[in-house]
Amino acid sequence: MKYTVTYSCGHTGTIQLYGKTKEHKHQLRKYEEFFVCPDCYDNDINSINSKDCTEKEMLYSEFKRNYKAVSYTHLTLPTNRE
Repeated sequence: MKYTVTYSCGHTGTIQLYGKTKEHKHQLRKYEEFFVCPDCYDNDINSINSKDCTEKEMLYSEFKRNYKAVSYTHLTLPTNRE
């Protein structure tokens, strides 16, 4: 069933719950107490991932010259030989 829930961040959204309807009330309470909405979650993850990053503008040709793709051909994988 689909439910409208208010997340812990204060935003509202629609979620789809599966399983027994007896358990839906408990699941809805978990969403309201512990879960943040998808937009707030994305913003949190992006801020964590870009914590030590700086934004720089450059041409694509300059990017290709300075930041070549990583080549994994030089790596050797361990073998299980006994």
